[in-house]
Amino acid sequence: MMEIMQITGTAALISDITKTFSYDAASADMLLSSYRAVCSDPELSDNEKLYFDKVLDGMVQALDQVRNPQIFDSGKKRAIKLFFCPSKRKVPAASADGMLEKEDVFYKKMSVVCPEIFKSGTHFEKLAALYECGCPTRITEVYADPLTALYASLSDGGDGISVLAVPENVLSYPDSDRALILSCLPKLTFAKKRELLETAYASLASNRFQQLKGGSRYLDDAPEELYKEITTEKPFFRRDTDPVDLLKPLFVLPYKASDRAYVIHGLCLNEKQAAGRINAFAVKEYAVKDAQAVLDELSLLGFDGQRLCRDAKDAAKYLKNNV
Repeated sequence: MMEIMQITGTAALISDITKTFSYDAASADMLLSSYRAVCSDPELSDNEKLYFDKVLDGMVQALDQVRNPQIFDSGKKRAIKLFFCPSKRKVPAASADGMLEKEDVFYKKMSVVCPEIFKSGTHFEKLAALYECGCPTRITEVYADPLTALYASLSDGGDGISVLAVPENVLSYPDSDRALILSCLPKLTFAKKRELLETAYASLASNRFQQLKGGSRYLDDAPEELYKEITTEKPFFRRDTDPVDLLKPLFVLPYKASDRAYVIHGLCLNEKQAAGRINAFAVKEYAVKDAQAVLDELSLLGFDGQRLCRDAKDAAKYLKNNV
């Protein structure tokens, strides 16, 4: 069970984060405990148990190296990166309120209404642009700075933040293959994504989707359709996608911003599945007793809405109500 700590101010928050996560070994143990707790949930479907068991096996191997100082010297470089997620923003908007069924329609209609977003750029850049515009996408956002995350949470009606522990070796960048793969999912119909999800579950044990002899195409239509969408950006993309990579959330570090990360969520059928997969990374939660008092304290420290502005439109909206 994830630990929840009540805080009254920013000093208590920073002090506890510093004490709790001083060493990679401690973060690694907490991450493994979180994954094992999710794996033991009796309400998980058989397919989701298979997924979490698969991810946990790889996680144990990677984190065993983190906890062994003879293999990995955590004094030189951190192996676990902490991100801070506003309490109300763990689950992507596309997985709530029936939007999963409409994701492809929404994507296509936005390309007609706002063609400037889709004229150029990678699949990831287009998806990120939709997210920045406030569209319901499979992207959520986390922060490297706990105080910024806390302000974002409280100003949005939340009551705190979650700490996500992410191994460095699973972080990615906008031009990575996994970012491309997951950014192509919105182009598929819900029926095709459901088919792809079932095929991915069935292919977890073999670590690959079945192909016709000679590797000329995938045996099943759903992974083949996804592959064709991927090749519109990378024509010579290899047919060696690991099915688990379609299911796991991916933490993407933007090149132009070191203070945050995008989380692209993988294939899922509903909000509960999406929440379970990101909650597996959540190792601790901080809840605020008096939101307004903490907001006032954050404002004194320079953490306010202006810090969260991304462009002139955001800045004008914030300043209009705060000058």
